[in-house]
Amino acid sequence: GGDSPPSGAGSLLEEAKEKMKQNTRNFAKRQITWFKKDPRIEWIDAESRTAEEIANEIENKVRSHRP
Repeated sequence: GGDSPPSGAGSLLEEAKEKMKQNTRNFAKRQITWFKKDPRIEWIDAESRTAEEIANEIENKVRSHRP
């Protein structure tokens, strides 16, 4: 019937998905590289920390940078 995709369409879709994932990873790497060059960026280590701990650190950093 006409309900099934054309032969080979599934592999094309999978290939497109993988290409999109790789392009997204490459874009994220470029963003990280760009941000690391900006001295105004302060990185926060979020490993093994609660959202509340991270929020408190951000709040403290914002308060300490106010005039």
